[in-house]
Amino acid sequence: MDPQGPKYIGLFEKSLVLWKIYLVSGTAWFHSARTPNHSL
Repeated sequence: MDPQGPKYIGLFEKSLVLWKIYLVSGTAWFHSARTPNHSL
């Protein structure tokens, strides 16, 4: 078995989590930018 397998799987999962956070924060910023009423 490849000993590098689990490491790559962990990096893949971390990249997915970071990508989801990036999408959520990006869409939240986009909606807040479109609606100035909710901007601080």
